[in-house]
Amino acid sequence: MENLKVFVFTFCAVLLLLVFDVNGQLQEPRPLPQPQPQRPLCVSQLALVNYACGTLLPAPPATSLPSATAALPADDDNNHGHRHGHGHRHRNGHRLGGRHGHNHGGMLEENCCRWLSDVDPECVCQLLVRLPPFLSKPHHEYTVKINDSCSVSYSC
Repeated sequence: MENLKVFVFTFCAVLLLLVFDVNGQLQEPRPLPQPQPQRPLCVSQLALVNYACGTLLPAPPATSLPSATAALPADDDNNHGHRHGHGHRHRNGHRLGGRHGHNHGGMLEENCCRWLSDVDPECVCQLLVRLPPFLSKPHHEYTVKINDSCSVSYSC
């Protein structure tokens, strides 16, 4: 009877050791992976660029399409110089596309260009890693062209 108790006790002890070992509780603790240092300024830098450049209109496509005026029929001049007042006005009274002496587009472009040039290239590269593999190969150079006087390049 004494041998049976020793056998049952030993069997239970081995069973418990196996159960705890399977769950990983008896394994030696592994060191936690060291987190890579985060660049907390990347989010704010990209947000500033987005804010500064978000109001700029996209550039026209590089390929020239037939102009819209070429596709319209010629005006047969039946209106004899009459205007019926169907033009649209902005609430501020400025003409559509008029500059009224100020170069707002230039100021916006300068501001956008300034913030683009201040962005850390590592932040841009971290963002562009999510692109498809053929665009995220090593040694790529990404260029953002705002206008003829502003072109910012990032090497990744």
